[in-house]
Amino acid sequence: MNERNDNRNQSRTTAPGVKPIESRSNPIFRELKTLLESSGLKKSGKFLASGRKIVPELMAPPDGVSAILGLESIVTFDGAPELVGHDLQTLLLKKELFAELDILGTHYPLLLGSVGEIKTLDLETPPDGLELVLAMSDPLNLGAALRSAEAFEASKVILLSECAHPFLPKVLRSSSGSALRAPIFFGPSIRSLTTAAIKTLWALDRADANGAIALSKLKPQKNLRLLIGQEGQGLPEQIPASQKISIEMKPGMDSLNAVAAASIALYNIRQMMPAARKDQPSR
Repeated sequence: MNERNDNRNQSRTTAPGVKPIESRSNPIFRELKTLLESSGLKKSGKFLASGRKIVPELMAPPDGVSAILGLESIVTFDGAPELVGHDLQTLLLKKELFAELDILGTHYPLLLGSVGEIKTLDLETPPDGLELVLAMSDPLNLGAALRSAEAFEASKVILLSECAHPFLPKVLRSSSGSALRAPIFFGPSIRSLTTAAIKTLWALDRADANGAIALSKLKPQKNLRLLIGQEGQGLPEQIPASQKISIEMKPGMDSLNAVAAASIALYNIRQMMPAARKDQPSR
């Protein structure tokens, strides 16, 4: 039995389309490691996807996916029968090398995909629909915000230069795949927003912000661009109070975290937009 298994394993590693990776000095592995950082993603234009939900979704069909990565026991789908029948290149990694790439500990095949073009949006142009502008550097926060953006049908999500890359493994996982579907654009630094750009948006500020307009008192608008600032640093000083909104809360309470505040604001703004109000059922 052991001899048959050894023969079977040897045939797997030498099968057409299967490339074994056994050393950290392997150039393919070294490139794959760079995809765990935003700088590596930007340079290579590739990303790694993980998880029992996201990987099968990307495989049906595998548009933009070039390879599947895994261990001997999982890359041959002993633990992932739902992936049987693929014709992608297979990268077969040693256990310790796979673990370095599987940073979320999924113990499930990883996919290598192409990021595709992410265009830069000129924020001096007027908004079109409900647009969300983010400056979140924490991958988990960014992923959660992208999930809310998809849930509340944001027409565009503009990621400022302070943001983590939307295709980092932690962003993909926390977004539950929304990062792959959301209409994402890049934008400038939050600290370099021009006066003309600031005039096109509303910025969500702390609950106790002086001069900010309460979210409940914001007038319905067909097109609105909402800015969420950096975690812990908030909004730049050049944004005037007349362009800020805040969420009313019980006096004395600390402000909500950026993701919770963004979700509440998106929901309320979506409900007050003319198109949303028209679609609501009558009582």
